[in-house]
Amino acid sequence: MHHAARDLHILVEKQKLTKWYQAIVWGWPEQDQFEVDQPLLRQGTIAPSKIWLKQAVHASGYPSHTRFRVLTRFENRHGKFALLECEPLTGRTHQIRVHLTHLGHPLIGDPTYGRARKPPRPKTPAQADAYAAVEHFPRQALHAFLLGFKHPTTQKRMRFESPWPADFGELVVKLRGLQPR
Repeated sequence: MHHAARDLHILVEKQKLTKWYQAIVWGWPEQDQFEVDQPLLRQGTIAPSKIWLKQAVHASGYPSHTRFRVLTRFENRHGKFALLECEPLTGRTHQIRVHLTHLGHPLIGDPTYGRARKPPRPKTPAQADAYAAVEHFPRQALHAFLLGFKHPTTQKRMRFESPWPADFGELVVKLRGLQPR
């Protein structure tokens, strides 16, 4: 077990481990495919921060590069939302969350990097359901769905996929349910 953990750590260091995430964000990114190449630095090194690990985009930070692709756009009376596929090309702490917030599209349910957004009060049961789903989503709307690498010993390509957790899928269904028909 110790050897496997060490081998995976080496793959991460050499950027030979592919990780893909899906995220639900506030707003619509302008482009369907885009990249963010902005350096990250622990916020406490440049300004007071109550959260030790909180990161910030900063010119003197460490290189950080993320590729994004819009999978679906949702729009309803609560605002605009998007389901994104995210590929971190570097492995910085909170990289996806910081890059999305830097673009003005924070994750739904992210208390550290998200913004307090209060959609207008709903008028119908379907709107109330979607409002509650967005407003009270219990965690960051971020899901690691794919991990891939070439096995260091056998050189066999390994790929591990994970389906959406129930709460993530329910949020997508509720947002999609309010789409104009």
